[in-house]
Amino acid sequence: MTRYLSSLARRSATALCAVAGAAALTLPPTTAAQAAPTAPTFSAKLVSFHANDESGADWLGSDEVYAGFLDRSDGNLQFAWTSTHTSVDSGDTKTIAPGERCITRNDLTYDANGDGDRQPREGDVSLCFGSRIPTFEIALYDKETSWKYWEFNPNCICTRLHEDDELLFHGSYQYSGPTLMAAMPKVYDTKVLTLRSQARTNANYTVTVEFLRQS
Repeated sequence: MTRYLSSLARRSATALCAVAGAAALTLPPTTAAQAAPTAPTFSAKLVSFHANDESGADWLGSDEVYAGFLDRSDGNLQFAWTSTHTSVDSGDTKTIAPGERCITRNDLTYDANGDGDRQPREGDVSLCFGSRIPTFEIALYDKETSWKYWEFNPNCICTRLHEDDELLFHGSYQYSGPTLMAAMPKVYDTKVLTLRSQARTNANYTVTVEFLRQS
């Protein structure tokens, strides 16, 4: 009797394996696209800038500062300009308006003047998206209104609104996916960096950039 039950159990187990195998074969195969994880993306925003030392002698006046962005992520070239912050003196920190912060790839959702260009300073609204490898330039300029800056540099990036505006800060930055993933292991994690100018200017400014892992 024991032998018969043991033999029956083996035959039942074999039959169950066969049924399971047949059931597995009926499932739709997983494609490579379905199996591959989504590549992480990261957005970058300019949160603020700080004047460690304004341009020229402090007693002569104040800087009138606006920021320019050039996003090179994913092969795109997108420019944007912020509003001008007036009366910036040494030691001042100025916060960028939330709607003007996006550096990386974005989609224009409202074009205030219908020119097709993203101009946060003119009321344009856009959605800020991420890139796999954020690559961008940031520049700060002192808006000159009454005289031409005597050290005008024609080699500045094209985020200057007027040719006589004085360059205060300029830097080119690229951040790899693995580096950012190490700093932001989970979706919606953030990382804040303080960046210094890579160009020699007649001032000393730093900028604060916030990265967000979006996927």
